[in-house]
Amino acid sequence: KFLDQAKVYLRSGDGGAGAVSFRREKFIEDLVFDHPTIIPMHEIEPAFTPLVSICKQLPTPAGELDNLWLTPTGGIVLGECKLVRNTQARREVLVQALDYARALKGWHYDDLQNAVRIARKEPLLSLWQLVQGQTTEGEGYGEADFSDAIDRRLQEGRFVVLAILDGVQEGLEALTGYLQLHAGLHASI
Repeated sequence: KFLDQAKVYLRSGDGGAGAVSFRREKFIEDLVFDHPTIIPMHEIEPAFTPLVSICKQLPTPAGELDNLWLTPTGGIVLGECKLVRNTQARREVLVQALDYARALKGWHYDDLQNAVRIARKEPLLSLWQLVQGQTTEGEGYGEADFSDAIDRRLQEGRFVVLAILDGVQEGLEALTGYLQLHAGLHASI
């Protein structure tokens, strides 16, 4: 199935507009959700491993976040996917991703869990159940520790924010580096 999806992605090429671009962007969203290990988190933020896929299209006051991952120790990772060939999206991806971080800052564990329930259409879902069993043997991290860590990070706005693109965009890398050094953000970009 993955190879069939990849073939459709590689064959499509509408220059960033229309239904084909939507499918290509959705392919990236699905790919990183279904296979979070392709994101090199051990190189980006080693403390944010392993990534556990939680939901796609998380409803927030700033719109729907493409991807949400959590770690078994309460790390929060936000992902926004865009196509490099789409010039407008390329300029907006960082602002959009940071707007999602701003929208989640101040939430509580229950707010996040309720939004995930809506995104997944599973009204009884528990965030802890999704990550339980992903901890390294002997860590001894329980549900109370997990929910407290999530709550703290939401209150403080401490997230890793990923701009996930289908190629490299050097201007975006320079802007990201500048923000990391000078913006005083609590979020890692």
